[in-house]
Amino acid sequence: MQTLGQRLRAEREKKGLTIPDLANRTRIRVQLFEAIEADKPEQFPGRFFYRSFLRQYAGMLDLPESAVHDEIERSLAEEQSEEVARQASAQEFKPQVPPLPTGRVNLREETRRWMARLSGLLGVLVLCSIAYFFWEHWGQRLFDDSWRTLVTHPAQPAPHSQPAAQPSVPPPAATQTPAASPDSAAPPVSEPGARAAQPAGSASPNVDAPPPGVQPHGAVEIQASGDCWVSGWRDGKQFLAITLRAGEARTIQGGGVVRLQFGSAGNVAIKVDGQALPPIGVKGETRTLEYRDGAYRLLDRGRPAVPRP
Repeated sequence: MQTLGQRLRAEREKKGLTIPDLANRTRIRVQLFEAIEADKPEQFPGRFFYRSFLRQYAGMLDLPESAVHDEIERSLAEEQSEEVARQASAQEFKPQVPPLPTGRVNLREETRRWMARLSGLLGVLVLCSIAYFFWEHWGQRLFDDSWRTLVTHPAQPAPHSQPAAQPSVPPPAATQTPAASPDSAAPPVSEPGARAAQPAGSASPNVDAPPPGVQPHGAVEIQASGDCWVSGWRDGKQFLAITLRAGEARTIQGGGVVRLQFGSAGNVAIKVDGQALPPIGVKGETRTLEYRDGAYRLLDRGRPAVPRP
């Protein structure tokens, strides 16, 4: 028994029509006419379009509507059954809707949440403080030691006399004091026995020797390329507080624990026992260098320089 699609195709071929002819007349796609003749209504975007195109197809072939009535009724029945099934499934599915807020606040729960947040914040602050404490006391020192620690061979004890490279100039007989130098503006030396006046033939004022009783060894040479204040301590006692100008130099002989602080570390070049050190900082940084037993280390990573009066 022929299906409806087969009967429509046979009727079309009797009239000598082709599917493209029907498509041109109705502006319906060729694929939809082929789906009608293949009895595949599921290829239509909806059952309504299938029934509408089916009526138009029968009308172009001069067939009565009764020829496609049974197929139209079957399509309507299937559509209604699908709608009933869809509604039944929609009733079975009940979405879980949370209750609407009542506007009331549980003070106990809210207090617990805020206390937990505050505890977390305090914990983070404590951890940051501990990390900063350890960095300031140990981490920074380890960083500097691993970065710029130079261990030199112990220097041979040197006599108190001035080296031949820097001969001293005796002062005039009438004055009996050293000539004024650019360092004269520095604050007075606070160490007992400091050089208030030097007799003829003594060391040059640009060489700071250890006090009597301290065995000298090695030397730290400072060459200034710009203005830089320099402070020095030996065994915890200050012996130096000067401002070096561009081109000036200073030599500090070793002995005990010598600590030197530079107000603008980028303006000085330093030699330890004749060996040039890498730059210890940049202009505007304050750096501290400690020299002891023929070795040196940097004690800080650098801070903005503080002008000295």
